[in-house]
Amino acid sequence: MESLIVASLIILIMLLIVVVFVPAYLEHLARRNSARRDEYGVKSRELEREVRRYERALAPYARTRATIFRDRAAQAENQLSIFSEQVGKMSIVISQLRCPEIYDYLFPAQHFILHPEHIGAIASDVHRLKAITTAMSQATKSEAAVREALELLTAVAETLASNRLELTERLNALEAAVSQERADGIEALDDFSRDGIAIRQLLEETERSTRPGAILADLDGGALALQSAESTLGEAESRLVELQREKTALDRRLRRVATELDSLQKASKSGPAAADLPQVRPLTRRAAALLNESAQGHRRRREFNAAGADVSTAAQLVNFGRDLNNTEIQIRGLTERDDGSSLSEAITALRHDLDGLLSQLESGQGGQSMFSDTSMASRAAQLRTRADTLIRRQDEQIAALSREATETRDNLSAAWEKGQAMLRLSEDDPLARRYNRLLSQFEEAQGKPAMLEQFRRDAQSFEGIWEQWIRRVKDTGDRINRLRSDLLGLIDEALVLVEPWNCLVEDVTFIQQRAAEFERLRAKFAAVNFRREAESIMDQLETIDADIEARYAQLKDRARRLQFLESDVNQIISLVNNENVELSSDDPQKARWERTLRLVDHHIRSAHAALHYEDASVSLLRAADVANKQAV
Repeated sequence: MESLIVASLIILIMLLIVVVFVPAYLEHLARRNSARRDEYGVKSRELEREVRRYERALAPYARTRATIFRDRAAQAENQLSIFSEQVGKMSIVISQLRCPEIYDYLFPAQHFILHPEHIGAIASDVHRLKAITTAMSQATKSEAAVREALELLTAVAETLASNRLELTERLNALEAAVSQERADGIEALDDFSRDGIAIRQLLEETERSTRPGAILADLDGGALALQSAESTLGEAESRLVELQREKTALDRRLRRVATELDSLQKASKSGPAAADLPQVRPLTRRAAALLNESAQGHRRRREFNAAGADVSTAAQLVNFGRDLNNTEIQIRGLTERDDGSSLSEAITALRHDLDGLLSQLESGQGGQSMFSDTSMASRAAQLRTRADTLIRRQDEQIAALSREATETRDNLSAAWEKGQAMLRLSEDDPLARRYNRLLSQFEEAQGKPAMLEQFRRDAQSFEGIWEQWIRRVKDTGDRINRLRSDLLGLIDEALVLVEPWNCLVEDVTFIQQRAAEFERLRAKFAAVNFRREAESIMDQLETIDADIEARYAQLKDRARRLQFLESDVNQIISLVNNENVELSSDDPQKARWERTLRLVDHHIRSAHAALHYEDASVSLLRAADVANKQAV
């Protein structure tokens, strides 16, 4: 039941909306559309009148000739065309509005039931009115643009006055720049003077034509005069800019070539490496004439191309002379530094070619032809290139020799320090003086191949002598160390060997004396600072070493010999004693043996007390002979 009531209420509400509210809203839209159509119709007619008024205002400007008028009039006409087109479209849309009349019934629904086609017409009118509103807004903006364009046209007089003042300032600046160019040496400036006079006349005409109250024809004439003045002034400014650009470029080249010419002349006349070639002087004189006379004359007449050609010719002459001078200087440097073998042929050939070119330049190429003959300049450039190549090759050779010499010097210094650490030589020593001379020779030989090679040979020769010296000093040091460590033990052994032989004391004494001499020489050797004195000491030390060794060997040999002989006697006596041990005390054989023992003992004591080795040996041999006879 409730759902039925709700459904019934919904149906009633929908019927109420459809029957009452929708028709009432459509009626409201129809009446509003009609009112807005009338309003827009009035505005459309007003806009059409404005279009016609603007057309009348623009009509006089169609006869003007000045660009400023024509441009601004064309802009205004363009804006007016857009404005007129928008007004026309809006009028067409307004005429398409239907705006049906709504009759006064009790309910609006009755009208739409009787005239259902009016519903679509009302909706279509609403859409068209929106388009008309948009078109009206655009037309209003277009009208403002047309108005602004017309205001620009009416303000041409003020614009012409402002432009005249601007052109006057530009003309004054042009005339000041022209005066500066005249002061800078440019004389051919009559075209700028003529243009300046013409421009001032046009500006005066413009001033007369743009006075307050002037008619459009006068304004047009003034605008044409100002237009002509601006064109003439712009052309003059362009010519002035081009003149300044060409003059600046020419002056830059003039200064550069003049500087090169001055450098060439200074290099030819001064300095230790100057190359004052007589053949170069005509080249420098001709180049100076071109730069200081011919090119300057063309510059004054604004003939910049001709002046540039003079500068180019002068630059070629300067380059020609510089190539000749530099080649001459380089050949001299090559000759001075050449070692006589590696590059001699190439340097000689280069000198021959340069002399030939100089002879040809001096003798057979007189007049202007030698300045226009580019083949000679090309040959000079080729010679310069060859000289540069030889310089590089010589530099590479010198660098290689310098590296070898430096390595030799370093090795020599290392060997010297090594030897000095073993035995420091005085600065007055011949070897030290020779070493210092080699160091000075190394410094003087820098950049000179022959001297570098000579230094290397001299250093190698010195190294051979120095190595022998170092080797001998080292051997002497080793000998000293060996003797110091061995002498005490050797003397002790000698003292043991000498007992009980008196004849061997002389050998021990000799060894001790030589040992004392060794100590004296060792101390003297440690303090010596001269090679000759050291050589003498080393010879003496070597002799002492040999003497001690020989005497010690002799001592050992004699001691062993004497000990052998004494041992032989003792063995015989021991053998006989063993045989006679059973003899009785009164046995005649035993008494004879005792006498023999006393004789043997006498010979042995004689051997011990003998002053000479030979006497001791004889005594021992006699003792052995006596013992042998008794044993037999």
